[in-house]
Amino acid sequence: MSNRRRLLLLFLLVLVCRPFESFSVGLDSALHSDITDQQLQDLLQHNEVRIPLSASLQLALRNNFQIAIQRMQTEISDQQVVREESAFDPTASVTVAKDRSVRQTGSALALPPENEAEEIQWDAGIANRWRTGTETELLFTNRRDETNSAFAGLNPSYTSDLILSLTQPLLKDFGLGINTTGIRIAANNREISDYQFKEAVMEILFDVESNYWELVYAREELLVKQESLRLAEDFLEITRRKVEVGVLPEVDILQAEAERAAREEGVITAEDAVRDAEDLLRKALNLTADPRYWEVRLIPSDDPAMETQVAPLEDVLRTALTRRPDLNQARIDLENKHIQLKYARNQILPRLDLVGSLGLSGLAGNSQPVAQGPGVVFSPFDGNYSEALEELRSKDHYDYSIGLQLAYPLGNRAARSEKVMADLETQQALFSLRDLENEAIAVVREAYRQIETNRKRTAAATAARKLAEERLRTETRRFEVGLATSYNVLEFQEKLAVAKSNELRARVDHRESLMNLERVQGTLLESKGIVL
Repeated sequence: MSNRRRLLLLFLLVLVCRPFESFSVGLDSALHSDITDQQLQDLLQHNEVRIPLSASLQLALRNNFQIAIQRMQTEISDQQVVREESAFDPTASVTVAKDRSVRQTGSALALPPENEAEEIQWDAGIANRWRTGTETELLFTNRRDETNSAFAGLNPSYTSDLILSLTQPLLKDFGLGINTTGIRIAANNREISDYQFKEAVMEILFDVESNYWELVYAREELLVKQESLRLAEDFLEITRRKVEVGVLPEVDILQAEAERAAREEGVITAEDAVRDAEDLLRKALNLTADPRYWEVRLIPSDDPAMETQVAPLEDVLRTALTRRPDLNQARIDLENKHIQLKYARNQILPRLDLVGSLGLSGLAGNSQPVAQGPGVVFSPFDGNYSEALEELRSKDHYDYSIGLQLAYPLGNRAARSEKVMADLETQQALFSLRDLENEAIAVVREAYRQIETNRKRTAAATAARKLAEERLRTETRRFEVGLATSYNVLEFQEKLAVAKSNELRARVDHRESLMNLERVQGTLLESKGIVL
């Protein structure tokens, strides 16, 4: 048995043996408990599994592919933030090279006429771009030169340089906010992914709970149909006895039999509806990995209890405008557009950079006599490579530069066009947010009204069911004393069945409307005790 199938079976067994009450249960420990394969096989042989609503919701969360996909998208957004931050990672470099050449010399004074030169270079450096826009580079270069030229004062010679260079934008690309545009947008997109994840989870939970209550309705509707069929069968027996004693004509038996057959058809249709509702819930829970799962009957253990405590409409609207994931996504997207607009405005500015560098140098080598006038001279920098480094550390020999560098594309149409587009996109995002807010208000108001409508429907349907029960009792007594026909009794039986169905439908609709209000105001997860 595969690990995935085993885990699903273990989970179902946990539901059967120990239904839980909240989503803080340590489910992983239950899944890794010592449950034998025989127990798992016994589970598959059960005809039914009683499953509470909370267990259905958690099973959906643990076993839904769409949630797994959306969770991966959130992790992708995390990496996009890291990618944007990597623009400010320092870059280290190391260079080791050797160059040797043998060339003819055209000068008549050259000694010897063929010049041989060998250069060995080893450099190291680190460059970094800072969040303020500053670009710095620290470069440490070293070179060993050897030649056969008679005029070389140092042979071989060692040269070391330590150079710090800096470029600081003063207009375009200046400032922390401008240079972290990508990071801020990526971080906001990460937050958008969180809201998308939350929205996806809420939609899945809404679908699962809707399927759950529809299964509750289908099963209760089946009981109503079965009760109606039982009444029809009992009435058929009574009619037959009355016909046998000559109280009723034989035609009444035909009418009672026809009604019984019609109600039997209703039972068959209701049984099929239960199967369909079970399959929909099973599909929502992704219990499809093994064909045997389809044979396990799912029995809801929760009832659609009436809940009358609903916050005032003003509070619900206020909550929806602050908690709905789609509105929060739109607000973050608007913030992104403002960030992008600020960046686009900055890119219109000329490129004015403060540039500068500071360098230290060291020189040493094997001093060679060089003819000068009637005698010879020697270089004062006699020494080896360590002497060159000492010269470098002495700071006696240096160079620096500082200046301004200005660049501006004539016309600058690309940057101006980007700024205009960013401005328009910002306005679009603002209008979209306002439109979403209006739509949210309308949807919440409709959902709020639906709760009150379904509450009134339930009260009216309950009253109608009680009246139908009383009228059926009255009509049955009248039939027993010969004051009513069998048609009247069968009609009131059917009306009672319809009244019971209407009451059940109203109760389930009321329960679903409460859940829908939590969904449209963005608080469905909190109402279920789920923390992402």
